[in-house]
Formats: sequence, structure tokens, C-alpha cells
Amino acid sequence: MNQLYCQAPAKQFTLDEVMQTAARLFYPIGMDSAKGIKTSICANDKCFIDTENYVDTELKEFCFETIETQLLNKQTNEEAKRVFAEYNALCKSVQKMNWSSNQQTRLQRIQGAIWYAWGQNQTYRAVILKSYQAQQSKLSFVIIKSE
Repeated sequence: MNQLYCQAPAKQFTLDEVMQTAARLFYPIGMDSAKGIKTSICANDKCFIDTENYVDTELKEFCFETIETQLLNKQTNEEAKRVFAEYNALCKSVQKMNWSSNQQTRLQRIQGAIWYAWGQNQTYRAVILKSYQAQQSKLSFVIIKSE
């Protein structure tokens, strides 16, 4: 008996879409006037709760795993140090701006500014791409060039 197997084509994400997801995992949670912007690495859906579009679970897991294995678990690595230094510099830069006197509005604006800028960061992009290239054969999606 002949059987035909139909394999669904892999999901495709542009690098910009991947970076939008990866950037949101660095989650600004509040402000402290003395210490600056408080952030955490988001391991749950809290950082995506306000997104209008569905965030692909496998893409989110890939991004989180990359952050965990390539950055959090290698904080003494020069590449990881550079990523965290650039993120800290970004937060300090964003904090200097007068976003709003309303704390909630200020936090939301800061989050948006950081997520946009962090998604464009070339050092962070390189970490994500390197991880993708290493895992590409076992992932259910492909990353294509952004237009």
C-alpha cells in the first residue's frame, strides 16, 4: 500500500518579527528614580498581554531559550556582557526623557521605546541569529530577511 505524506510548509517569520518577540522578553517593569528603569526577563505571557496579534508559542520559546542559554547562563561571556551593557545603556538613555507625569503612561511609553530600540540592536540581533543558525534543523519555522 502506498501512502502519501504531506508535510506542511514551515512557518516563516521575518527577522523583524522575530526581534519584536525577542525584544519584548526584556521587560521594563517599573521605574525607580534613584536606580533607573527596573527590568526583568519575561518567562511568561505577561510581556505579551497587550499585543493585538497572536504571538507564536514556538517562536516565543525559541527566543526565551536563546536568552537563557546564550545570555543569562553565560553572563561572564564577552558577548553576553556586551549585550547587557548595551541594554543598560539603552535603558539609561530612555529614562532621561520626559515621557509623562502619569506613572502608568510613562511606563508604557518607556516599554514601547525600549522594545523598539532593542529590537533594532545589532548585537542582540546577532545573538538571536547565531542561535537560530545553530538550531535551525530542529525548529518548526524559518527566519527570512525583513523587507
